[in-house]
Order: sequence, then C-alpha cells, then structure tokens
Amino acid sequence: MKYLFQKNTLLIIVGNFLLAFSVCAFILPFNITVGGSTGISIIFNNLFQLNLSTIILIINIICLIFGYIYVGKQLVIGSLLSSFLYPLFLSMCQRIPGITLLSQDIMLSAIIGGVISGFGVGLTIKAGATIDGLEILSVIINKKTNISISKSMYAIDIMIMLGQLPFYKFDNVFYGIISAYLLTFIINKVLSYGITKAQVFIFTKQYELLKEELIKNDYGVTLFYASSGLKNVEFQVLNTTVFSKELSKIKSIIQRVDNMAFVTIHPVSEVRGRGFTLDK
Repeated sequence: MKYLFQKNTLLIIVGNFLLAFSVCAFILPFNITVGGSTGISIIFNNLFQLNLSTIILIINIICLIFGYIYVGKQLVIGSLLSSFLYPLFLSMCQRIPGITLLSQDIMLSAIIGGVISGFGVGLTIKAGATIDGLEILSVIINKKTNISISKSMYAIDIMIMLGQLPFYKFDNVFYGIISAYLLTFIINKVLSYGITKAQVFIFTKQYELLKEELIKNDYGVTLFYASSGLKNVEFQVLNTTVFSKELSKIKSIIQRVDNMAFVTIHPVSEVRGRGFTLDK
C-alpha cells in the first residue's frame, strides 16, 4: 500500500511537470488555444473582464466537489496535489533560459506540445488524479457511461476552443485542435497501456498438456472441437483471453509445450466476467 502511494505520487509529480514544461515551451510562445478550465477562463475574461485565476479556481472547486461525490476522495486528494504542483512547475519552467526558443515552427510546437502534454495528463490520471478541473468531468462521464476519458476530453476541449474563435485567429484555434487531438490520443495510449486484452487461439496436438500448463499458470481455457482441412483429423483448439502484457508469458508456455503449434492472436475491445470485471 505504501509502495503504491509512493508510485502514484511520483506519477502525479512527473505528469504535472511534463504538462507545465510543454505549455511553457510549445503552447504559450505561439498563443495556441487551449481547452479545459483555462480555455473557459479565457472566454469569460474576454466577455466580462473577469480574473483568469479566479475563474479557474471556481471551476476547479466545483469539479472537485463533483469528483468527490461521484468518483471518491482518492481522486480529490491527488487533484489537490496537482493544484499546488502545476502552478509551481509552471512558474519554474517559465524561468528556464531559452525555453520559448526550443521551436520556431507553430505546427511542430502544436505536435510536440500535444504529445508531451498527453503523457503528463495521462500519467496523472493513471495515478488516480487530475491536473485540470474539467478532467474530473471526463472521469465522471467515463464512470457513468463507459465513454473513454480521452474521447470526452477531446469533445469538451473542441467546444471550448471553438468558443475562443471570436478572440483568437483561426490559425491559433486550428493548431490548438491539432494539439488537443494528439493530447487525447496519447492519454488514451497511456491509460490503456498494460490493460488492453487479447484473445489467443492455439491449434496443437498437445492440447491436453498445454491446457494443464495454462490452468497451472492461472489462465482460463476454453476448448473447441475442430478438424484439419487436409487430413480431416479431429482435435481440440484452446482459447484463452489475457491482458496484452501477459502475451510474452503465454507464448513462452506454448513454445515450451509445442514449438510447432499454430497460434492466432486477436485484439479484444472489451471483456466481462471472471478474471476481468469479476474476481477469479
């Protein structure tokens, strides 16, 4: 438990730093539009001359309350840490000499900024926290509807950036949308790393021995009757569904039992039942 807490805290720290660095180095120098609570505060600032920091604070407090109600206190605790770290890292990064000169091209900056920001936000969410208050809204949507966090974040950010069109050049909004797409794409990759699933079909004459080996290693196994197309010989096909990170272990077991086995591996979008959504 202590190790998990330390690991999550480290992820939150690294995630906040990556986001702050990317914003200072690639987003702010070219006035690329942003989404989230910052984007909303820009709109309200232009319409009503309200203070940016005050609006962001109000939005974040409201989102934290909803996060506590619908997700839990772990999200709120991590997000409170981010609310301290992100402004601190932002201030530190702005003092790095030459940080705004790392890129001279707005398209390149939008791409690099989106990728690095995506890693930062993704690591933070994976650790059970958020950086921007509106990210909590995406976590709640995911919990209630199964719509991925990255998809809802992208949709929300697009609407916020389009709302900035009256105050920014179209080019800045366009590059902002590109950056937001890359950000959400990377977030999705970070969040799905290690938890994507694969279905493995194994065609082998050693199906009994391989079945015992898979069960011994705590893998579920389903058997199908099949026959070879050439000689019409009947045998049983083994099927197991595993997390993608376990594929190397599965391949090793198959290789050890029958190095002539015919194996097909297919990505799976969702798995429900024992070992996945239910305890084994």
